[in-house]
Amino acid sequence: MNDVTAVVTSTITALLGFFAHHLWGRFQNRLVQIPYYVFHHYVGSSAEDAVFGSVEIFHNKNKVNSLYLSTITLDNTSQKDIEDLKVVIYCDVDSRLLVSSARKKGEVSDIAFDQDFVERVSSGEKIHFLRREYRVPVLNRREQIEFQMLVTNLKGNWPRAWAGSEHAGVRLQEVMLVPTLWGEPRKTAAITGSALAVIAAYPLSRLLGQTHPAIAVLSAALLGVFCIVPGVVILKAWRLFRGLF
Repeated sequence: MNDVTAVVTSTITALLGFFAHHLWGRFQNRLVQIPYYVFHHYVGSSAEDAVFGSVEIFHNKNKVNSLYLSTITLDNTSQKDIEDLKVVIYCDVDSRLLVSSARKKGEVSDIAFDQDFVERVSSGEKIHFLRREYRVPVLNRREQIEFQMLVTNLKGNWPRAWAGSEHAGVRLQEVMLVPTLWGEPRKTAAITGSALAVIAAYPLSRLLGQTHPAIAVLSAALLGVFCIVPGVVILKAWRLFRGLF
């Protein structure tokens, strides 16, 4: 009987170990999604106006129909440090990239173009008007890269820009800019803080409702009004916890 129990225990332990190893491998090799934000700032346009006269925009002595300062910001919110990351930024077919630069936020040195891209442009390919390719030696977790471009649109419309990557296991995902408080989404922080306020209201009423009802009501009211602050604290604590794994 003891032998059977030992065999069953060993088998179950081996199976649990196998599944744990399998899940850990899946966790380590899962697809990394890096969000990025796109922002276009209108600079000006060339135009003929009956009242204000002729307005012309030039870039390097060349007249352009319109001019925009476009910014793409990559934010590595994942729990991985990514090495040798190739990033491609590109625009729509009606727009042209006039000049671009890339650097990590908080650093002064620029990120270099990918060597293959430089060789293709040097050989005469006109691909640099629609796309730029960069090679990032390492993008650590919680680091951001900012790509800035001067863009013109041949039809006078707002340009469109995207970012992509050919790195295995990495996907760049465009997301909308959302209002933040201390680096955390305000809406998510408010919802989290509101849930905390609802949960804390009951024990507050039980502990202080009989002896100090005014303090209980005031504490619950303050927690409800300023719920976004504890919500931000909870989100930052969760990020810190995730960073341990």
